[in-house]
Amino acid sequence: MNKMQHTPVRVFHIISHFDLGGAEQVAANIAKSSTGGVEYHMIDIIGKG
Repeated sequence: MNKMQHTPVRVFHIISHFDLGGAEQVAANIAKSSTGGVEYHMIDIIGKG
């Protein structure tokens, strides 16, 4: 086991909804372009039940 294991940086994108729009597209593009070492989470605050 590697003694120098690093905890990934956690990034939370809090968006109003997952309907495709400008902010949602930017958040998705950032998450898809990750080079590693980062955990991306998206939180929808006005989702359907």
